[in-house]
Amino acid sequence: MTAAEAYAGFWAQFGIPCFEEGAFPNADPPGYPCISYRYGEGTGDGDGVALSASLFVRSPGWKEARDLAARIGEALPPGGIYLPVEEGGLWIRRDTPFVSWLGDGEDPFLRRILFRVTARMYGR
Repeated sequence: MTAAEAYAGFWAQFGIPCFEEGAFPNADPPGYPCISYRYGEGTGDGDGVALSASLFVRSPGWKEARDLAARIGEALPPGGIYLPVEEGGLWIRRDTPFVSWLGDGEDPFLRRILFRVTARMYGR
């Protein structure tokens, strides 16, 4: 598995549709809840790359969004996780701030939670 596949797999493990940022089918989310993520790579020498993902939930309240965010937080503890990949290993850890709660000015029912992470690639 490549680092990109491992990173995508991390966000896909929550049982809701997950897409690379800008790659929603027909340019619109397929429904809610869903996750979009941004992937990038550094030099491979252990340098960190700041990445993000957004959880989108359409609801009159924040409960569903908070519950899903809690599941994501449990899967990514403060010390991070290490994923073995073909190229060596990918360490994903929380960045600061880890979670930001956002709304949408055009849709009062759209809840967005932004997750900031740092990914470090370690070669073999």
